[in-house]
Amino acid sequence: MLQVYKPCCALILPRCVHQLQHWHCRSLGIGGTSMEGSFGFGSGIGRKSVSRERTFREINEPEALRDKCKQICEKVASDLERLELEGKTVTLKLKTVTFEVLSRAVSLPDAVSSAAALREAALALLDKEIADAVGGAVGGAVGRLRLRLMGVRVSALRSRKRTAGALDRFLVAPQAPTR
Repeated sequence: MLQVYKPCCALILPRCVHQLQHWHCRSLGIGGTSMEGSFGFGSGIGRKSVSRERTFREINEPEALRDKCKQICEKVASDLERLELEGKTVTLKLKTVTFEVLSRAVSLPDAVSSAAALREAALALLDKEIADAVGGAVGGAVGRLRLRLMGVRVSALRSRKRTAGALDRFLVAPQAPTR
């Protein structure tokens, strides 16, 4: 019996150790996968989105909600600038005082990274939610959107560093060598 067991261990044990290492790395969040986006968005970038969110005491005044949204958009825009990224999808996350989580997103025709473009997209989403709250009981009170958390996320990211494409290289006239 021992003679049969030794050859089996020689074949099985290395594979078991490899599997154990594999699952140990996965449990720690270490993986060998890369994220590849379509149409150049997300390609070669190590993150899927850039976001900021803030928790606060109940805010139910529309102008105060808009101000909070503008502040968050400024922070996200500065993060995008620092990371040299831009994105096509802007998502607004809202949590009401009853802990209901609302998430609204818009995909833009062009990638954006400026605070003005983010504000425009996020405020349009927020204004729609404020208007919808007037007719329903969103956030626990008819006529008011009562929030305790707001967040803005930009996804479908790509680098703002422009690399010369094949057409750009073709259209640029070659320079004469200097001696």
